[in-house]
Amino acid sequence: MASRAARLRDIYDSLQNADARAAVTSELIALLDKIPAGLADRVLSSALEVKTRHSSIPQLDLPSRKREIECILDHISRDSKYSLVNPERSRRNELFNEAAQTLLSWLQDIWRVVYEHSTQYETAHRCLVFAAESLVKLCESRGAGCKCPLNIPINVSIEKESGEVVKTFAFTGLSNIDHVILWVWRDLFVSMLVSSPSAAQAQIPQMLVDIEDVLTWQGLEWLLYGGQRYLSESSDDDLFGSIMGLGFASDTCLEDDDDELLDEVDTDGDRRCSCNLHASHWSDELDNERHTVREMVQDHLFKVFRTDPSVELYTSLKNIHAERDSVTDEVYEILADVQTYSSDNFVAALEIYSEECDADQIIELLEEYGHLLRPRDAQAHQRAVVTLLSQCDDEYEATAVRIIEQELSDTVRAVHASLRGCFSGIDEQANKDELDKIHKLRSASAQRQTRVLQWVEDVVTPSSSSPPNPIQFVAMMMGMPTPGGDNDGDADPFMYVDVDDDDMADLREAYRPGLKERFGGWVDAAGPLRTKVAQGLLMRVFKKVVEEMPFFRCVDVVDEMMEHMADNPTTSHIVDALECLSSFCKLQRKTILMRNEKAKRAKAKMSNNKAAAQASTSTAGGSAGSTAATGSNGAGVAGTSSQNDRDELDSPPPLIPIDLPTSSSASAPPTATATTSSPTSATSPASATASGSFPSLPIFVPTWLPGRTTTNPFTPGGIEDVD
Repeated sequence: MASRAARLRDIYDSLQNADARAAVTSELIALLDKIPAGLADRVLSSALEVKTRHSSIPQLDLPSRKREIECILDHISRDSKYSLVNPERSRRNELFNEAAQTLLSWLQDIWRVVYEHSTQYETAHRCLVFAAESLVKLCESRGAGCKCPLNIPINVSIEKESGEVVKTFAFTGLSNIDHVILWVWRDLFVSMLVSSPSAAQAQIPQMLVDIEDVLTWQGLEWLLYGGQRYLSESSDDDLFGSIMGLGFASDTCLEDDDDELLDEVDTDGDRRCSCNLHASHWSDELDNERHTVREMVQDHLFKVFRTDPSVELYTSLKNIHAERDSVTDEVYEILADVQTYSSDNFVAALEIYSEECDADQIIELLEEYGHLLRPRDAQAHQRAVVTLLSQCDDEYEATAVRIIEQELSDTVRAVHASLRGCFSGIDEQANKDELDKIHKLRSASAQRQTRVLQWVEDVVTPSSSSPPNPIQFVAMMMGMPTPGGDNDGDADPFMYVDVDDDDMADLREAYRPGLKERFGGWVDAAGPLRTKVAQGLLMRVFKKVVEEMPFFRCVDVVDEMMEHMADNPTTSHIVDALECLSSFCKLQRKTILMRNEKAKRAKAKMSNNKAAAQASTSTAGGSAGSTAATGSNGAGVAGTSSQNDRDELDSPPPLIPIDLPTSSSASAPPTATATTSSPTSATSPASATASGSFPSLPIFVPTWLPGRTTTNPFTPGGIEDVD
């Protein structure tokens, strides 16, 4: 059974500061007059010693600091309004510098209270929470103009009361003050665990929740590294360590057994490992508590992962955990329960399985719950498919080919649907017939250019700025708003928002879907496929593009359509998608031309060889006697049969028509053609078109998509337009 003193200490540690002070003043002080004089003097001397030791303790004074910092924030907000009218009156630089110096001086006082005096932990924690919240507000209230005030140089030294420098920070950017805040927070935790273990075990978990609310879960990982972003092997005074150190120090420093480590560390800590899990000013007792802090952070991050899984959080857990294999096992157990709760959870599970190259889990997830994928999840989907292809398994390859072809076809249909909003007449039969006539005209001719311009004007969606109908006119006269006002279609809904904001993902997918990135990513995903499989896959996609949108047969038509939409910011994503598909089609047409040229050369070479062989045979037959000719009649027949077999083996591949069938002709079933003995009729483009069959082509996996620097291997200057 615990002694009365131990029980009283536990009770005292669990009390709030005000309650603990009340308990001492109301009960314990009154007992001093009832105990022996020697014992009372001993208590008084101990209290006097504590008072002397803390006589120079800084006053945190949270309410006063709040008023001071909030006043600076109000001035910054007011200054941002003034600067819109008169930029010369702006005092942003002075105000941001003042805010930074106020926060940094306050952090110096907080560190002295929690580390040197080992007291007021709860008050210090509330001060740090307010400092972090104020920093976030400062970074979000830069006002109008550039971000220069946020990029001020920061130089601060954390000193003991004796003047000894403990830590020096030197960086650029107001937002990086969170390095100092997290560094102080870590010292608060280890000091609290040493001086008040029971109170620390009860209060630190809630403190971690407060930190996550302000700095997200990533702030908890950075807290373990003293505010830095990586577990580096740089010195503790070096703010930005090398990423290459990640993993080398963690294997040793994350282990709980410190006996071997402490044998190599002197009392001053000079020989301690220099990774960011340690601090050079810590004593051995404080350094041992880093494991307790890490375990608390780790437990909290697992709770976060259960509610909001992500591959980044999974990587963070592996970085800070002493046993990484156990992290994977526990994460897999959590994912088995939550991976189908939402699309976000599904994507997180897919990315984690791809990270671990777990093809079986990927197949199971895609086959059973693939409907949870959204168009904006294409990148995670593509990575999972590439992981399947990396397994070199025929079953996985077949699944990957099916997925890639399906996603490419869906992207083509999405581009077609987006185009219909700008060009509503592209699917009308009259416009398709006119497009066929344009395609037959000579390229770059004046007549063709005129008809291309007219065709684009015919298919374009009528403008909303046309004269109002009677109902709209009456509403306008009455002052009522009318739908479809002037230039409504040209208004950019993302003009005043950050399009890269993660919170805008759904709106971005609705108004500016990444069609170009999606199509190019899926084409790139076919790269690991075997050559013949990739050839057939990309050729089928090419046929799909031409069937859905026959104007891709005419480069000048596509260019004119892009030119028509170039000045509208709301259609920039459609222009990018058209450019991507146009480059894709150009490459396929050029490949067809090269194959046809190769077939023609092979055919000419075969004809020359055959003519030479026939001339040689006739010369040899003329010089021989009639008896020999008669006697060798059977052998001559056999020789002719053997020669025909060789000619059949050496025959060139069939020519391929450049004009692929349009949607109207492609819908008709292919008709069989009779095989004749004439090589010309068997390989003519007309017969190939009539048969409706297209042999596999040497389609090359692209490095040609827009935005890439690699040029086409066939033309030194890049891809040429081929009509």
